[in-house]
Amino acid sequence: MNFMVAKPSKNMSFGELFFSRPDCGESAIWFNDFEAFCRKKAKEEFGNKKETLERLEAELDMIAQTNSALTFEIVAEIAKLSKENGYPVCLFGKESGLLVMYLLGVSGIHPKQYNFSEMPSKLALQEVLKYGYLSVNLAIAEPI
Repeated sequence: MNFMVAKPSKNMSFGELFFSRPDCGESAIWFNDFEAFCRKKAKEEFGNKKETLERLEAELDMIAQTNSALTFEIVAEIAKLSKENGYPVCLFGKESGLLVMYLLGVSGIHPKQYNFSEMPSKLALQEVLKYGYLSVNLAIAEPI
């Protein structure tokens, strides 16, 4: 996972966050909780709309296949803590269009504005299959 801290000047710092994935048993627990949260949030936000449920299924399948629920949870927590402390965050790249990133409060891109395009999900899955991991890019600015 990459993150960037941007200052109003030209000085910027960039870092990478590395962490170990949990074992299979722990991963199943993480995913079950993650999946339940996403389903609940989607129902609250979008109801039982077919296109939303299909999109969510595709993304949850990708996350299950890639064992990356913990990655999404960590990104969401970093974004939440940053926002709570006055640091604006910006998720950029293909991950910003994922429905789950919107449901987690990381991305401000409302998926409905893009007619639930499956492109972000497919691009993210292709990256995981090619490189073996999902690279998330999150920028954190100085407090406003």
